[in-house]
Amino acid sequence: MSLSKPKETAAYLANFVISADEYEYLVNLLSKLNRIEKSDLKQQKGHKLQLHSIPKPPFSEYISADDIRLKSEELDDFSLILWRASSRLYSASYAIAFIGSFLTYATSKGALPKPRLLDRTRVRLSISLAMMMTLYRLLYRITSSLHFGIISNSARKFRRRHRRISKILLSQFFPSFTSAGAAGLIYGLQPKGPLRAYVAFYSATLAVEYGFNFVASHKQLAWMGNQANSWVLFPFSVAQLLYAYTYDRDCVSELFKAFMSLTSKSFLPAKPTVYPKTLPWPSSEVVIDSLSTITLEKYPPFNSPILYPDSYVLPKRYRAIDPIVSQAHPGIKNLSCALIHPTAESCLSSFVRGSSRQYLQFARYIIPFYAARALLATRRSHKNLSQIKLGNVLKSAAKFSIFLSMVSSTIWSGLCSTQYLFSNKMMPTSRIKLIGFAAGLWAYMFNSSGKQNFISIARMATESYWKSLMKHRKVRTIANGDVLVFAGSFAVIMALYDRSPKTIESNAVKKVLRILSGYTSQDPISPASAPPTPNAERQSL
Repeated sequence: MSLSKPKETAAYLANFVISADEYEYLVNLLSKLNRIEKSDLKQQKGHKLQLHSIPKPPFSEYISADDIRLKSEELDDFSLILWRASSRLYSASYAIAFIGSFLTYATSKGALPKPRLLDRTRVRLSISLAMMMTLYRLLYRITSSLHFGIISNSARKFRRRHRRISKILLSQFFPSFTSAGAAGLIYGLQPKGPLRAYVAFYSATLAVEYGFNFVASHKQLAWMGNQANSWVLFPFSVAQLLYAYTYDRDCVSELFKAFMSLTSKSFLPAKPTVYPKTLPWPSSEVVIDSLSTITLEKYPPFNSPILYPDSYVLPKRYRAIDPIVSQAHPGIKNLSCALIHPTAESCLSSFVRGSSRQYLQFARYIIPFYAARALLATRRSHKNLSQIKLGNVLKSAAKFSIFLSMVSSTIWSGLCSTQYLFSNKMMPTSRIKLIGFAAGLWAYMFNSSGKQNFISIARMATESYWKSLMKHRKVRTIANGDVLVFAGSFAVIMALYDRSPKTIESNAVKKVLRILSGYTSQDPISPASAPPTPNAERQSL
């Protein structure tokens, strides 16, 4: 089959943009769409459709899929696939970054400058991703050849002389781990900023999560039973978040701040209707600041202004909460109790009343949410509405509402209860962590489910703890430390993906790793030049 010079050049260049199978699929798709348009037009005019008279797209007559396939035989399959994948990743990442910046500009209502089509930051971001993928595939190809070469019988003498080196090279984790670790250093091309640091932190948490899944899948933690489930992360996470919210509020995520602000409405006294509008009423943040001061001062006593009007003097640092504590019950003896439940003398009654209000507040939104989710699930599975088990939906919604209400009630009532268990000088600030830990124990209700939610909270707590360490200068930063963290995390993740893909539960993460590793079902490749694939899938080639 001979081609003309222009046709040969076009077929040669087309290989670097699209594969022969993709080109054939595109031509057939456009032809099908062309048939549909012609059919609608003929039917409107009352004529009968003749499919054989409908031409294919014009460019398909100039160059065919067979022409592209013929020229691809003269090129290296691996190089073609690598070039197409890197160029597509660069284009896709740049387009996504531009769309994201444009949406940010549109929502800012003119507060931010209009994004330019060509931007240096987006170019560096896209180039780093494309180079990372390219370097990983190239290094994986080299390290895999080295790995299989050491296994061969011809390398028997080398294995005897260099036992330590051979042990490393013979490891099934060696090709993917070393390739990903070296390719991850390309991450340093991205511009420095909070986004680069957060991606490195997120990758580290994913590496820890998947590493734990890998160890647990090999039954090395079977002796722990249910205690090894992800719910055990929740008590420690709530302890850290509550402690940081009390003393370092700027180190806590906005989500936990919103949760504390929402739940405070059921426990903290609301502004009375007869209270003058000109006078300020303490907010939940002001109350938390006062509670942190109370713990630092080891829980000072409270003298009721109703019983002792002459001797009642509130220090200046507590003047902001005077509208609340001035109306406290005369039987209250602790300042923290007068601040949290001023109208109720008993802490237990305050806990019961607040938890019931909290449950009704959560159930008002959770029950409709669970019902809507059940309806969407039936539509996706093409089931009838009569197949929805209303009892199971209400049971799940009630269970989750109880969980949230008990967590928030334990948090807000914990400071009162600990004063009956400990003396004022015993663990004045550390008991905040104990309160958060006790509140997190309610996660045992979901010991067999809710894994991703618990891991997300643990990730949030870890970030909060790191910010607290940075704020108090308890850790030292190193230059490009986020790049090293990302490279190590990327190496662990790719090694686990190559060795045991089942340890990675997220389908979205699997898709990203599949793109980076080069496993695609679109490119027609031979097994000899196949790009790196997971170990389990590679054995089936």
